[in-house]
Amino acid sequence: MNSRLIAIGFWEDPGSKHAFPHPKNIVDPEWERQNRNKIVSYLKSGIIYGQGFGYSHCRFNDGPPPAQMGSADLTDGKYVWPEGLYVYIQSFNVYLPDWFISDIKQKNFKIDTNVILPRATPSVYDYSLWLAWARSAKR
Repeated sequence: MNSRLIAIGFWEDPGSKHAFPHPKNIVDPEWERQNRNKIVSYLKSGIIYGQGFGYSHCRFNDGPPPAQMGSADLTDGKYVWPEGLYVYIQSFNVYLPDWFISDIKQKNFKIDTNVILPRATPSVYDYSLWLAWARSAKR
C-alpha cells in the first residue's frame, strides 16, 4: 500500500495554496475520442475517499450546478480526484495526463474495489505530478 495518493483533476481555486491549472487551458476535442466514455465511467466509479468538503463548482460558466459536481474525492487506490472530474472530460473536452490514461488502460478501465486505502488526511494527497504536468500541458 502506498501511503500517498497521486492527485489529478484539481482546479484553480482562489482559496488554494497550490497553483492548480484552469481546465480551459487543457482542452482538446480529439483527445482519447475512442476511450472517452470508458474514462468517464472509470472516474465516476471511483471509491469515495473523502466527503464533506462542500460542493464543488464547475470552472466553466455553462457548467452544471454544484450539486452535480459533487462534494467528495474519489480514488482507485493510486490516484485521487474530485467527484465531478468526469464532467470536464465529458462536457468540456478537458484531457488528462497520458501517464494516468496509460495506467487505467492497463486496468481495462476497471477499479479494484478491494484496495486498501491510506487514512484520509490532506497530507496523503501528492499534487506534484499533477502540477508539473499541468504547467507543460497547454496545447
